[in-house]
Amino acid sequence: MTNEKNRGVLLVAGGPAGLVEALETLVNPDTLVKPVRLDLSLTDSEILPLVDCSGQLLILLSADPDRDQGKRWLNRARRILDRAPTARVVLHSSLDVYGPDHHSVGMVEENAERRPALSNARAEFWEELEAGVRETVPSDRLLILRSAHVIGKWADGWFNRLLQQHRTLTVMGYDPSIQLIHETDFVRSVHVAIEKHLTGIYNIATCDALPLHKILEAAKVRCLTLPWTFLRLFGDRSSGEGKASSRSARLAYFRYSCTGCGERFARKTDVPLSTIHALEQFVGDGGKGTEESLDLVDYSDSHGLDAPFIRRAAEGRLKFFEKVYFRVVHRGFEHIPERGSAILVGPHRGFMPLDAVMVVQMITKYRKRVPRFLLHPSLVKMGVLARFMRRMGGVIACRKNAGEVLQRGELLGIYPEGIRGTFKYYKDVYKLGSFGRPDYARFALEHSAPVIPFVMVGCAEIYPIFGKLNWRWVQRGLEWPCLPITPTFPFFLLPLPTKWHLQILPPVDPVAAIAEAERTGQEPYQVIAGKVKKAIEDATAEMLANRKSLFLGNVFPE
Repeated sequence: MTNEKNRGVLLVAGGPAGLVEALETLVNPDTLVKPVRLDLSLTDSEILPLVDCSGQLLILLSADPDRDQGKRWLNRARRILDRAPTARVVLHSSLDVYGPDHHSVGMVEENAERRPALSNARAEFWEELEAGVRETVPSDRLLILRSAHVIGKWADGWFNRLLQQHRTLTVMGYDPSIQLIHETDFVRSVHVAIEKHLTGIYNIATCDALPLHKILEAAKVRCLTLPWTFLRLFGDRSSGEGKASSRSARLAYFRYSCTGCGERFARKTDVPLSTIHALEQFVGDGGKGTEESLDLVDYSDSHGLDAPFIRRAAEGRLKFFEKVYFRVVHRGFEHIPERGSAILVGPHRGFMPLDAVMVVQMITKYRKRVPRFLLHPSLVKMGVLARFMRRMGGVIACRKNAGEVLQRGELLGIYPEGIRGTFKYYKDVYKLGSFGRPDYARFALEHSAPVIPFVMVGCAEIYPIFGKLNWRWVQRGLEWPCLPITPTFPFFLLPLPTKWHLQILPPVDPVAAIAEAERTGQEPYQVIAGKVKKAIEDATAEMLANRKSLFLGNVFPE
């Protein structure tokens, strides 16, 4: 056993009162240092005996988003480092550093940075604290741990305090994904990271996440849902924290997800982390909620997919739109495989995402699979659509999310024309034109996934665009290219009840495309993109030629 005189010291600066005690339960005297709480009231003469130990010295800095306190802890740490320049520093930071952003792709990695246009006091606090520590401590002796929300009996983060309340405010139309870590798992993670002498930046984050409303429901916290504008003006005073800036900044995390990818940390430490497990432990330890196992597996998608909601909607309100309002006629569902990855590609019309919603509900209903469509950030910025689109399986458009969907063997939905394709004038609405970047073809080649073209005729006429207002506030606020003028929008939101026809076309095989590319001298992705575009154009032309009325008839031959 290590001699006590030669034993190192872990100075715990800040953090909850139970953190030192929890670390002590994991301490192995032969391999780790002794944890000691560092109080700001201690004088330098009282700290020096700890600093002058013959063993290794570590400082665990765990600050709360209060700028004055954070700076005091940092200044104290700097004085200690002046006396012990070889000390190692572990900074307990937060995933909040990435900021709540509707542009966030979700499950962000450690190299991600806050978007410059995003202003949030909490994110800025963590950025400044991390920058201050990096300026003071050499990189080979610094470990920054950005953790998800730590919950438990002694945890003192703002989200843990929220779960211990009886009621809180939430933002109307939003339901962000939240990652949780139980305090015991957090302490174990810190302990293992110190033992393994990790350096650099790591996300301590779970592989799963839960929607905010399910977490509050499990913890039996009642919610009063109010519009964002009202909450931003008056703030959430139920938490009892002091600064208005922190209060308003915290509310933004009730709108947009701020989740991190913990795969890199998991590979290094082998510490299993789970949001569902953390919530079940919290509910069981705290006496809140129920003693029964929480049935949350269907809600643990990191992007907010709510499979039970889709199933209910398919037999409820969406069934009304399919059978009564738009009277959708369809064919070709046999081209969608029962299992395995595939890419659905088609034109998007009507500027509102009703066509994508209908495709999701019909594939779910008739093929028992949920396609994951890539979303433009504007769809999750607006409270009217944000929660609905996330629950319907939408994921923010980026290569990372597309690749992960295909790696899991799911259906990926892509509209290659992007947002501008939805804002075409009515006279050009069925002209395919440039089909955008053929990223979907590259995805197909990378993941050996078939590309399944589809066409929907009738959805373009629900909001036929006859004029556009290129107002800057629309482009900046809604992130639309313009404000469309239609017979009903923006004065009357109800879409025209046109007759819809959906056709799923035969898949394009990437393996066959590679063989054809070798014969023709083209790139394989060009072959795939060309075949997909031609199939959509031919099917669209045939369906329009067979259509006799916008509101009646069937374009498919009997």
